[in-house]
Order: sequence, then C-alpha cells, then structure tokens
Amino acid sequence: MIPKIGPRQYPITKPQVNNEEDSKAKQTSAQTQEDGENLQQSKGLAYAEENRNQTQLPTGEQTRSNLVQTTKTNTKEYTATEQEQEEYHKVTNHNGLCKTNTPLSQRSTKINIAQILKDFKNTAVAIATPDDLMEEVDGYIDLIKKQVSKDKPNVKLIQSNLKNAGGLLDKYISDTLNKDSKVVQNWVEAVFLQDVNYKYDDEEVNVDFLVNFPEKKEEEKPKEPQKLEETKPQVVEDKDKELKEKFIKAKKESSIEQFREALSLTDNAHDKEIKPKITFEMGKIYDKQDKLPEALICYQQTLENSKDNNLKFQTHYSMAKIYDDVNEFEPAIDHYFIAIGYAGEAENDEAQTTFLTKMANLFADKYDRKALEFYSEAETTAERVDKPNVKAFVSSNRATAYDKFNMPKDALKYYSDAIQNYSQTNSTEKIAINYKRAGELMSDYKKKDKAKSLLQKAMSYAIKLDDKEMMKEINKELIVNM
Repeated sequence: MIPKIGPRQYPITKPQVNNEEDSKAKQTSAQTQEDGENLQQSKGLAYAEENRNQTQLPTGEQTRSNLVQTTKTNTKEYTATEQEQEEYHKVTNHNGLCKTNTPLSQRSTKINIAQILKDFKNTAVAIATPDDLMEEVDGYIDLIKKQVSKDKPNVKLIQSNLKNAGGLLDKYISDTLNKDSKVVQNWVEAVFLQDVNYKYDDEEVNVDFLVNFPEKKEEEKPKEPQKLEETKPQVVEDKDKELKEKFIKAKKESSIEQFREALSLTDNAHDKEIKPKITFEMGKIYDKQDKLPEALICYQQTLENSKDNNLKFQTHYSMAKIYDDVNEFEPAIDHYFIAIGYAGEAENDEAQTTFLTKMANLFADKYDRKALEFYSEAETTAERVDKPNVKAFVSSNRATAYDKFNMPKDALKYYSDAIQNYSQTNSTEKIAINYKRAGELMSDYKKKDKAKSLLQKAMSYAIKLDDKEMMKEINKELIVNM
C-alpha cells in the first residue's frame, strides 16, 4: 500500500546555530549559491529554471524517502583564488570572448554588473538569437535590472537569473550546431569569480573584461511568407470544446488516463495554456499517489510549456514541497525562490507570503538564524495582503522558530499575535493549537501559573471542537503544571 502524504513534518535535529561573525565566502556559480543573501522586497524577486530540475529522473513508483538518493545536491563555499581568476581568462580567451592580453598580475578583477549585462546581451545578438528566445532572455535580464537598482541587490537571485539565461543561449547554440555547448554558461560562471560590483553603473568599465564580437553582417530581407489556407473557425472551436470537456471530466475524476486522452488533443488547440494545465494536474495526481519522479517530470513539462506566471509559481511551489518533504534543502530553497519571483510577477502578495514563510521554516529547521530575515520579509508582505489569516500564519510559524532558538519572550509575543488574528477568522482549531503551544512553552520554562492559564484556554477551544485527542494532550500538560 502506497503511503499518503501527510502534513509536512519539520524534524528537530541537533542545533547548529551559525556564528554571525563568520566570514562570508563567495561560491562558484557552478555550485549552489550562498543561501544567506537578504531577500529584497520586490514584485518580481527572481525566477530561473534550475538545471537540476531538468535532470532525468528514474521512472517507476518511488517513495519520498527513496527519492533522496536520486536528488542529492552538494554545496561548497569558495573564495576566488588567483588560479581561478586565471581560469576565467582561459575560458573566455579560448572561446574568443575576451580580448585582453594583459598579464594576470596587472589586471584588475573588479567588474560592474552593467558591463556584464551589456556583454551578455551583445552575445545573444551576436549568435542571432531568435526573437521568441530573445524575449525570454530579456525577461531574465529585466529581473536582474530590478535587483541591481536596489540599495542592497540580492546577489543569489542575480547570479541565478543570469546563469539560467546563459543556459537558454547554450541550448540554442547546441541545437544549431548539433553539438553540446556550454560556452555562455562557462563565461557567466567564470565572470562571477571576479570582484563584481552589483550596483549598476554603466560608466564603470574594465577593459580587461571587454568581450570581442564579430562585425554584424547586413541582414537579408525576409522572404514574403507563403499564404496558408485559412483554418475553418468552426473546426477549431469544436476541438477546443471537446478538449475542455475532457479536461473538466479528468480533473473531476482525478484520472491520469483521461488527462492523457486530453493531452493527445492539445497540439492544434487554440488555448496554448491547456497543455501545461493538463500536465500540472497530472503532476498533482502523481504527487498524491507518492509517485514522485512522475510528478516532477509532469511539473517540469508544465514549466517548459507555460507562460502563465500564476501556473508557474504554483508549479514551482509544488516541486519545492516535494523536495521539502524528503528533506532536500537546496532544491527546495531554489524552487521556493523561483516561486516567489513568479508570484511577484503575478502580483500575488499572499502567495509570496506563504513561500517566504515556508523558506524561513526550512532555515529554522537547520537552526539557522537567517530564518528570521525571511520571517521579517514575510511579515512585510503579509501587511500588504492585510488578511488576518495570512498574518496569523506568519506569526504562528515565527513563534515556533523563536521557540527553537530559545527566545521564549519573542515566541510568546508571536503566539499571541497569531491567536489575535485567528480570532478574527473564527479559526477555532488554530486558536487552540497556538494556545496549546504557548502553554507548553511556558511549561518548559517552569512558568507553571502562566502555562496553566494558557493550557486552560486551549482546553476550552478543544472542547468546542470536540477534539478528544487534543483534549487528552492538553490535560496531560495541565497535570504536569498542577
């Protein structure tokens, strides 16, 4: 029998609180970027389809615990050494990108992000990137420009976006030459080894990093397009109607087979978003069945075919939860980051609040105080949403984190905030849970009178719910505090 997925559990491990005065080391772009960059408030924080999401996954039924072995990622901190800086020039010179002959000892390693973006865009033009692909690349560049215009740009998001834009260009080069190419990604990775100034300034130019581009040839005038026979509107409408009916029926019955039938009709569909909607729904079904490789493949197909930011952030969120459930920190964080970006583009502050809180929980589970930064950002976005249940969600999770960090006063404060906000929505169960947690916290700190008072309030709400299991647990705590 395949186990169903229950509520996400956050296992408590041995505390490993980070030393805040540890020196911050840069990381290579080929490896996972530093998770501790401050997340800046933005409508489009970032998005990027990470290469790990395109990894070929094994087929067949696989439980969440087994998936760990197929999704392992490694991280490693680094500082750009002189040897690595030399490697940058080897990469760029080898590919004909960098035109400097200046000895290493005489070179400046400082380069402005404005110069990097200009050279990247010129590279895309030089290889005759098609308009539709250029539009997608420009989307990444625009997100980067939003970040670099801030007082404190988010370096992780900038590097992630540029790396993924480079991946798009390399795929185009590979497809054109029928040969695997990583020339653009290698250049991006190499340039981020340097001393990059992320404050945009197009007046700051380092000649040692200027990129050579061939002179642009005069473009041939496009040929007159051949006239195509007009498609009969009635035929298209009939097919779309049939497809829509199959989609609704498949969704209602949660049927993979019916979704497959619907998928076979999508090639000529007028609605181009129906195909990714189908694969997303298929992914949800596989997810519920604990068939994770199949779910991830369906979600990836959704991302490849959709241009809908709402669907994209839902898909990345679903993928993040899968990795979260199997305790895969890095891919979970990456997908939460991307989901936040798409939610921002879709102007969905409520979704951003949820994703920021989930990210903060992951850091809190590792006893990493960077969690507190993400909770603060979540609180800010929750204020924009201005819904009591959203504010309560952030406060309740934040209180639990402060409890883990042995900060009882802060924990009690946020439990109180959560209860006040949940009271406005008549969320009896959640009020009971937060009173119970607050009472247990006071009990742990030997504040028996306070613990007893909070637990009695929790009991009154548990009685309203007729939740016998919760009443039993509360009563046990009350006996301890008599």
